[in-house]
Amino acid sequence: HVSLPQILGSIPAFYREVYEKVCSPTSGNVKLEVFRSLLVKSQLSGSIVNQIWKLVDSKTGYLTRSGLYKGLALIAFAQQGKQPSDKLLENSESQELPVPALGDLSEVTLLAQRLHRGNPAKLNHTYSDICNLDTIEVNLVPEKKGIFLKHVEYQVTSKVLPALIFPSVETRKDVVILFRLL
Repeated sequence: HVSLPQILGSIPAFYREVYEKVCSPTSGNVKLEVFRSLLVKSQLSGSIVNQIWKLVDSKTGYLTRSGLYKGLALIAFAQQGKQPSDKLLENSESQELPVPALGDLSEVTLLAQRLHRGNPAKLNHTYSDICNLDTIEVNLVPEKKGIFLKHVEYQVTSKVLPALIFPSVETRKDVVILFRLL
C-alpha cells in the first residue's frame, strides 16, 4: 500500500470538509462503518466498491486522515471511469486530487456522530475539556474559635458558581449537603 504523504500533490478543501464532518473528536480517526457509508453514497458498482475497500482497509477498524483522503481520491477516480489502484494515486502526485460526487452527507455525518458517542457512560472529552467546563475547589478557611467549641469552615469555589462558605462537615447530613453542592 502507498502512504498518502508520498502521493499527494494538493488536497482539495472538500477532503478536509469531509474529514471534519466524520472524524472522531477524540482520536481524529474515521470509523470504517462511516467510510462504508461514503462508499455507498458514491453510487459505484459493488466490484469497484470492493476494490476501493481492499485498498484502504487497514484492518484496524478505522481510517486515519490520510486513509480517508486516499479513499476519497480512489472514489473520485473510479467515478471518472478509472480503475482504482495504488498506481493511479502514484501517477497523480503532481496534480490536485479529484473531488468525488457524494451528494448530501448529512446521513453520513449523523452516523459518525452516533458512533462517536458510543457508550453513553463515556463522555468523549479530554481531561482539559472537562476542566474548561468547570473546576471546583474546596479550601479550608483559617480556624475560628466559637464561644464553646472550635469549628472549621470550608470555602467552595467554582468557575460557574460564586464562592460559598460551608460550615464544618461533622455529620453525615453535612457531607450529603456538601456533595450535592459539588
